[in-house]
Amino acid sequence: MNLTRAAVLLTVLTMAVGIVGLWSEGAAALPWWRVLAIVLIAGLVYEMLATRNQRIDAQLVGGKRLFLGRHESLTLEIASHAKRRLPLRFAATAPDAFDVQQQTRSVLLPAA
Repeated sequence: MNLTRAAVLLTVLTMAVGIVGLWSEGAAALPWWRVLAIVLIAGLVYEMLATRNQRIDAQLVGGKRLFLGRHESLTLEIASHAKRRLPLRFAATAPDAFDVQQQTRSVLLPAA
């Protein structure tokens, strides 16, 4: 689960509530930005702890030697060491001189 969008929205909301609280006449709105900031920090800490041990290894496998001017195929091997299944999206990229299929692929990596 990626909390980036939620974190950005909560950051903007926290700033808006903080500005309104500072500019308002009453002091009732002043402390609410702190609650939003605590929720934001708690969500970011949760995401860090949840993704800290999720390591993904990737390796290109092909022939022992690759010769210039010859057609070669490479295989991308991806392994996950997570305790649960992980969705992964990736796209191959290379300089224009190489014939690479420019498409995004999605895979579901099995649990370790």
